[in-house]
Amino acid sequence: MEDIVNGVFSGAGAAVAFLTVVVWLVLHPTSKAARRAAVAIAAVYFFATIFVFPHAVGWVMLTHRYRPFVAGDTPAGRVAIVLLGGGADTVHGVGGTTLSVPSADGLERVLEAARVFNLSHAEWLISSGGTLDPRNERDAVTMRDQLVRIGIPADRIILEAESKNTHEEAVLIAPTLKAIGATATVLVTSDIHMTRSLGAFRASGIHAIPAIAPSTHAGDSVRKRFLPHVAGLSRAQQLWHELLGIAYYAVRGWWTT
Repeated sequence: MEDIVNGVFSGAGAAVAFLTVVVWLVLHPTSKAARRAAVAIAAVYFFATIFVFPHAVGWVMLTHRYRPFVAGDTPAGRVAIVLLGGGADTVHGVGGTTLSVPSADGLERVLEAARVFNLSHAEWLISSGGTLDPRNERDAVTMRDQLVRIGIPADRIILEAESKNTHEEAVLIAPTLKAIGATATVLVTSDIHMTRSLGAFRASGIHAIPAIAPSTHAGDSVRKRFLPHVAGLSRAQQLWHELLGIAYYAVRGWWTT
C-alpha cells in the first residue's frame, strides 16, 4: 500500500497518469470521458503539489486535535518516551561501506523526542524502528545516533530495531515498557502519523500521551507553501498513507479509538 501511494503521488506517477490520458485522447479524440479524466487528473496533481492543500486536509481530518507537548503534560510516575521511526536514507559506497541518516520525517521526530526528554525528565527514551531493506541501517539506530549527537545520554536510550511498521512497534514495545517498569508513556511521532500511532498503541494496551513533531515544511516561505513544490506531493503521500493505513489497521484489529 505504501509503495502504491508513494508511486501515485510522485513525478513518475503524474507522468504515467498524464501519458495514459494522452493516449486515450489520441485513440478517442472526441471522448468526453477522456477529456473529463484529463481535467480531473490535472486538478488532482495541481492541488496535491501545493503544500497548503494536503496540509489543510490533514489538519481537518487528523492533526487539529493535537498541540505541542508542554511541561505540564508530563505524567506522574516513571516516564518513558517512545520515538517512532520515520525511515532512513542510506548511501552505499565501494567495498560495501554505508552511511545512514534519518529521513526528514525521522529528523523531525528526533528533535521533538530530545525536546520532550529534556522537558519531562523522563527516565528512558525508546528509539524504535527496523528496516524493510536489510542492506540499510535500522531506523532505531540512525535516530539513536542523532539523539546522542544532540546531547541525549546513550545509556538512557533503549533500542527496538526489529519492527517493520507501526503495528509491530506497538506490539514489540509493550513488553519493553513493562520490563523497565514504566508507568507512563509519551509517544513521539509526526503530527499526521499520530492518530494511527495512538490507536495502534491502544490496541496493544498502551495509552500514551501524544507529542507531535510538526512538519518542517509548514514553516516554509509563502512561495513554497502556495506554489507547486515537491513538499506538497510529499504531504499528499503522508495524508493518503495515514487515511488508508487507519482503515487497514481498523479492519485487521490493530487500531482502536
